Parts: sequence; structure tokens; C-alpha cells
Amino acid sequence: SASRNDLHAGDRFAIQSRRGSRYQMTFLAFGPEDAGWYVRLVDGRLARLDPGRLDWSSREPLGTDPDSLLSVGDLVQVRAIGETIRGRLLERDADSLTVATKDGVKRALPRHELSKLWILFRASDLKRADAVILRSRSGNEYEGTFQSIDESGLIDLRLPSGDRLSVRKSRLDKDGIFVLIPLEPAQLP
Repeated sequence: SASRNDLHAGDRFAIQSRRGSRYQMTFLAFGPEDAGWYVRLVDGRLARLDPGRLDWSSREPLGTDPDSLLSVGDLVQVRAIGETIRGRLLERDADSLTVATKDGVKRALPRHELSKLWILFRASDLKRADAVILRSRSGNEYEGTFQSIDESGLIDLRLPSGDRLSVRKSRLDKDGIFVLIPLEPAQLP
């Protein structure tokens, strides 16, 4: 198995699953605790890998591709001087990222002002310690750290304030459950 020291954001590789499927991908980030690893598949989709399901002896390094860390069309959350902006990445160049917010406003964010950057990964399952955004069917949004879900579907979430919140999974918009994949702005080409 590869360790956290063996992979860096932008590393490309091919690997075979223990079931025999072969994949090519770009490594993005390690998930917290046992949440898996985040990658971008060769077709551009984001995925979460369970490293235990891969045959690491089949790993074939394919160089690095920092350009594939962030793609036009990705849903992103960006922290820039004094504010957090969420939306779809429209453009990126050497000097800025342009994001369209959900209210249709286009924001050009100078790269030197970015302090944090996340890709929003639409998740069907959550893992302990995932940084998440959950949107209810009524439109309320909750951001925090996923703790657990019980057999009745009650999700336990730790908010940034340290408070805990419980929300029923059945009350969430199934297309509004996101895991935040962290990227360092300095990693982008």
C-alpha cells in the first residue's frame, strides 16, 4: 500500500483494483482519518478511493499533471481576503480564478488573495471526519464535520463553532450533500 509520503497532489498513476479493473487517475488529497483518498479519474470525474481495495503492486506512475487538480466546471468553495465564495469554476489562468456564484454573479478572484480552496464532491456516503456541506430540501445549509449517522438516519454534525447539530438524512436534498476536498492554492499551476 502507498503511504501518505508516496503521493502528492497532481501525481498521475494507473492502478488495478483487487477485482481486476484498471484505472488511471490524478491524486488530489487524502481524506481525514479513514475517509479514503480523493482523485480525478481520466474522464474528469471526481472519486473517493478506498486504498484497501487497490492492488498497490500494480501501481504505475504516469508523471504529474497539476493542471488536472482543478477543472473548469468544478463546484468550488474559495476563501479569499475576508470572505468565502462558493460556485462553479468558469475560468482559471495564471492570475485568477473566475467563479459563478449560485445567484449568477461572476467573481474574478486574484490567486494571490486565495487562502483556502476546496472542490465540492457530491457524495452518496459520508465518512467520519469528512468536512461537509449539507443542504436540506427546504434550502437550509449546514457546514461542518460529519461525525456519524445512526440506524434511524439521524446525522450528527460538528459545526465550526464546536456546537453539534443533528439533522435527518431524509430531510436532505440528495443532490445537496457535498464533501469538501481541500487543495492548497499554491499547488495550482
